[in-house]
Amino acid sequence: MTKLQSNFGENGPQNPNYDGYARENHVAQDAVKTLYASGENLIRHLKEDTAEIATEMAAEGKSKMKDARAFTAKYIKNLEEEISERPVQSVAIAFAIGAVVSLMLGRR
Repeated sequence: MTKLQSNFGENGPQNPNYDGYARENHVAQDAVKTLYASGENLIRHLKEDTAEIATEMAAEGKSKMKDARAFTAKYIKNLEEEISERPVQSVAIAFAIGAVVSLMLGRR
């Protein structure tokens, strides 16, 4: 037995039944299939996790919006009462604020 044959054993290149390229090709195909399956699993998990996070964020956003409406409702009611008690003064103040903002934006 030569040194080359001893390195490869019975399945060495000197054996006529040895097809190293086919075996390597099969191993490579198995590796690609495994990698592809792992990628599919990763994408599936990412989709599920992203959907879950988006649902949680949407629920939190709705809750925050409800809180903001409740918080501002009392201030809006107070403002409406102030305007109805002094309508002329309220219009004059609104006009003055509008004029100042118009002058500030017009000077650009």
